[in-house]
Amino acid sequence: MVSEIKQSASGTALFNTIPDLFVTSDLPTLAERITRSCVDKLSVKEAWLGLIDTNEKVDWLSSWPQLANLPFKPEHISNALYNKSEIFITHAESKGVIFPLIVQDQIIGLLGLISDQSDFFTNERNNFLFMYCQLVASHIQQIQSTIQIQSHLDQIEILQDIDQTILSSFDIHDKTETILKKITQHLNVDATDIYLLDTSQQSLNLLVSYGLQPLPPEQLKLKEIDNYIDLTISEKRLLYIENTNQDLNPFLRSRNYDEDSFQVYLSVPLIARNEVKGVLEVFNRTPLNQSVEWFGLLEKVTDQIAMAIDHLQLLQAWDQGHIEITSAYNSTIEGLSRALELRDRETEGHTRRVAEMTMRLAEKMGIPAELREPIRHGSLLHDIGKMGIPDAILLKPGSLNTREWEIMKHHPIYAFNILSQIEYLKPALDIPLYHHEHWDGSGYPYGLKEDQIPLSARIFTVIDVYDALTSDRPYRMAWTKEQALEHIRLQAGRHFDPRIVRYFLELASEIL
Repeated sequence: MVSEIKQSASGTALFNTIPDLFVTSDLPTLAERITRSCVDKLSVKEAWLGLIDTNEKVDWLSSWPQLANLPFKPEHISNALYNKSEIFITHAESKGVIFPLIVQDQIIGLLGLISDQSDFFTNERNNFLFMYCQLVASHIQQIQSTIQIQSHLDQIEILQDIDQTILSSFDIHDKTETILKKITQHLNVDATDIYLLDTSQQSLNLLVSYGLQPLPPEQLKLKEIDNYIDLTISEKRLLYIENTNQDLNPFLRSRNYDEDSFQVYLSVPLIARNEVKGVLEVFNRTPLNQSVEWFGLLEKVTDQIAMAIDHLQLLQAWDQGHIEITSAYNSTIEGLSRALELRDRETEGHTRRVAEMTMRLAEKMGIPAELREPIRHGSLLHDIGKMGIPDAILLKPGSLNTREWEIMKHHPIYAFNILSQIEYLKPALDIPLYHHEHWDGSGYPYGLKEDQIPLSARIFTVIDVYDALTSDRPYRMAWTKEQALEHIRLQAGRHFDPRIVRYFLELASEIL
């Protein structure tokens, strides 16, 4: 009886630490808090937390106390991953268990505990730990989703930054040093440079470098054949040398790069309209242990540099705009909106439909074309804040309870926190932040009313509700078009701006 009371008390104490976990969005910090609280509140001897990395291996982020030797054998870890179930371990003077952290039947990590109490892992405590691991896994998955979406948004930002910086001047040499510095820092490498291809003279001219010693004048223009850059250009592919010290090609050493002790070398072609415009070289003094996402960003950056250079060359000749780059941004945003829908398959296609219909309604209302693009971006990203909502709430088939509904109502704020950091998307903020406000002031998150609500959000709200009503949801079947239109008509002056409802009903009679 005394043991059960202690178990209950320690379990309650551990559960009471859960709100503290939501304070941080840094995974190593979160892992340390979890392992430390397990030791402090459960009185286990050791706690270990690891996450599954991109290579499907366990990256042990934290142990408490901070120890060097992992107490779990590879076969224990493999069994936990394979069976998706806890694995119990017996040592000479202690017992242990590895709990898988599972979200939607996918293992995202492991929580391992070691106790020197022989009767520690009782059925009651194991059941409690299983529930605790579910909560931990859910929160870790939320952080990972937020990090992933932020990574996509960071990519949008750096691509736009590259574009804006270069296109702020018609001189191709004017801004590229700033660009290259940003690229080098974002890729987290030691040095980079860009050579432009001069097809008329069949040579490569150094455009800019960052993190490199100044080259002698004779190396500012390259005419060598049978070297890494020529191979990159002729085959139009990335060249990756993991260890330049073991490579027999004298090209790098002939350019004095070995004096900087660079070990890693990458040469990436800058290709636009199927033509090589130049080469981006990347140098690092230590081995690169980068993910697929890192190489994906490298590819996007080089594509963007190539497009920017191509456009600058065209601007110098014909004084044209940057239509292709704007199109690239829009494609990225559209791709991001499609990725968001993958989390909730019940609303698949919803984002595309409401974006298209919102643009048609904005056009019908006479909103100028230059003001409609931010409306389109806001429509595509209107639900981005739901990345911060737990799956248990977002995907719940039934009605939400009061606590769940209060959490759900925070998603416009989450959207603002994500998008407000990106200058390019600031004009699109009104829809993600305000599309749940009501004309009569009964909406959320701020309870705005009438003209306090931005026009773009008032327009979008009508479209969003109509599409939601005419689509199947887990908790109800789709309404008919007539039922939905009648609801919109009745809610004019309550939920919706009456003037916008009139325009919408006219548009519906024409196209629906």
